[in-house]
Amino acid sequence: MSHVVEQRADSKDHFDNGTMAILLPLYDILYRSLHLSLEPERKSRLLTPDFSPSDLLPTALQVQRLEAAQLWHIEDIFFNHFLDLHRHLGDSIPPPPNIQMILLHKTEQFPLPAIHIDKSSLDSTINVMEMIFYKTLQLSEDDIRRHSIILCGGNQLSVSLLDKYTMGQIGLFHVKIAADCMIADKYWGSANSQSPWSLWKVNTLLGHKPILAGWKANKLPPFRPTWKLILQLSLPKNILDIFCIYCPNDSLEAVTDFLATY
Repeated sequence: MSHVVEQRADSKDHFDNGTMAILLPLYDILYRSLHLSLEPERKSRLLTPDFSPSDLLPTALQVQRLEAAQLWHIEDIFFNHFLDLHRHLGDSIPPPPNIQMILLHKTEQFPLPAIHIDKSSLDSTINVMEMIFYKTLQLSEDDIRRHSIILCGGNQLSVSLLDKYTMGQIGLFHVKIAADCMIADKYWGSANSQSPWSLWKVNTLLGHKPILAGWKANKLPPFRPTWKLILQLSLPKNILDIFCIYCPNDSLEAVTDFLATY
């Protein structure tokens, strides 16, 4: 679910823009395989999870998988810069590591009618859910019980307000936004910074539009410009600089000319 920007195009407060949702049907799943008993009854608003440090720290296998994925991405950045070498090595380059890979499939989505209700409170969120399930999809209470748990993907606000009604699931796009903001704030630096890692310095040298970021900024940095600055510009260049530092020749181009095997 997200906000209806079209309702008030000149509004700077996006909470005034209502709500819209998209329905994604899931096929080849056993009906009622996610029974309501999987979502335990909540008797208090305060969560008291029972966990230990082992639940928070990655296992040795997870660390190995993460390191393998990072190494593959570093090599992939190198090969993307030297396309002739990539074509020359061809199939000898290993495929990206994967865990529980989702096979190629076709996803159907059905936009639901815009809902002119602000979902930023619990009462209005319930109204939104009633509008979707009862009025739009025309489901009864018995239909919902037979359906069992309903997966609802969205931002943190949606998930936190719906945890008594549905099984919440943070959307991957919102995870990307959160990671982008964290990296931008961590490595932005300050104005006139001379630190080589400063994203502010890189953004200024490129002559891009000034961006307000950093831990002391009073608003979140814009997603698209910082995402491009981090993944498409700064990260690849830093990776290539590391290869240059450990390169036995005067240039990386000279090394790639003699690489015959992976």
